[in-house]
Amino acid sequence: MLGAAAATAAVPALIKELLSVTPAQASTIGDVEHVVIFMQENRSFDHYFGSLRGVRGFGDPTAITNVFKQPAGSGTRLPWRMNTTATSGQCSDDPDHTRTGLTTVWNNGKHDQWVNRIGALTMGHFVRQDMEFYYALADAFTICDNNFCSVMGPT
Repeated sequence: MLGAAAATAAVPALIKELLSVTPAQASTIGDVEHVVIFMQENRSFDHYFGSLRGVRGFGDPTAITNVFKQPAGSGTRLPWRMNTTATSGQCSDDPDHTRTGLTTVWNNGKHDQWVNRIGALTMGHFVRQDMEFYYALADAFTICDNNFCSVMGPT
């Protein structure tokens, strides 16, 4: 428990350090020293960064079909904040991520069965106040907002 408390206490200092770094003026890909990839299992990009300014998240003006207004029974469900300051949003249920569940959600490319098949939790997301460390990383470094798995299947 002491290790977790120490790690939590160090986060604000690390965030300040990350935000104080002035980006180098790279001229070629050869100037890149490190590539670090964070892959969060069972978390979509929009679940973490859908509200981050400048990414193709909830406000994506280039979306051909807006999938953020999901059918839910006879109505619809919009994204909702999993507020970690008022709830235990980080400790949520484990939604279905089986092959059967995913192909039902996919629905021949419509991607319109998230709520009906998996549940309202699939529309939950975090904002900067809920994930300050991750948002500091996104602010300090490059973030890729158009990544897809090569196979639709469970993790």
